[in-house]
Amino acid sequence: PVSGGATTFALNQGESYLVNGGVLKGATVTATKPVQVQLITGDIGARYETDWFTLYPVADWTGTYYTPVGTAADGDATLGFFYNPHAAQITVNVLSNLGTGSFNVPAYGVTQYQMPQNSGARFTSAGGETFFGLVMVGANPSANNVHDWGFTLVPSDSLTTEAVVGWGPGSSDL
Repeated sequence: PVSGGATTFALNQGESYLVNGGVLKGATVTATKPVQVQLITGDIGARYETDWFTLYPVADWTGTYYTPVGTAADGDATLGFFYNPHAAQITVNVLSNLGTGSFNVPAYGVTQYQMPQNSGARFTSAGGETFFGLVMVGANPSANNVHDWGFTLVPSDSLTTEAVVGWGPGSSDL
């Protein structure tokens, strides 16, 4: 739901629809054909500071996610935001280079988790429950001009053992 209630609209192939603010936690998009849904956040009036998140279908959510990005060495925070779509609280276990830990996500709620410095992490629900997560790098509004970006955590079953690295010509040492 958005502020003021549900919004219904029809789209043809190639068309888009913008909900400019007022999207509530737990809002859903229902479609009769495949659609792509993005969450875009930003800092009003800033020259930059836009983060763009792919919102995966609920059917693709899982109980395990990974992030390769930790809080920067200078302390500029990287924050994970985790959404629990269930009627009961879930516990999420964290494994990073610095050890283990856990946090709770309330029923239909969101929990913020600060990543450790210089370490990625694995997030796994203790009971195998599905959840959703995204990460904001450089999440401190007063110190994020170096590390300002974000991404959706990829469901673990969508990961592969293959890595693709783009070639960037222009290196002086090849």
